[in-house]
Amino acid sequence: MKAVAESERKIWENKLQSILEILEQQLSGDEKTAFFTEQRSWVRDRESTAVANSKKQSGSMLEELEYIRSLRDLTRERVYALAEQYESILDETE
Repeated sequence: MKAVAESERKIWENKLQSILEILEQQLSGDEKTAFFTEQRSWVRDRESTAVANSKKQSGSMLEELEYIRSLRDLTRERVYALAEQYESILDETE
């Protein structure tokens, strides 16, 4: 189960990275600065949330699995949110 969750997490991380690369090229000046400031904040929040979620399973073998699942789910949500928010930019690059 852990290997599957980790594989899925990597897929979503790669998709997120692709979107970030496109946005870095397409956004300009202040818009780019604001976006990447927000992105860094999101990464910190994602990590905090994943740790908090995994602590619910503290001491069990499921703790690490829950951490990976949380990262996967939060990253997937971010990919969909960015795809919706920046749809016009992302569509132009496909």
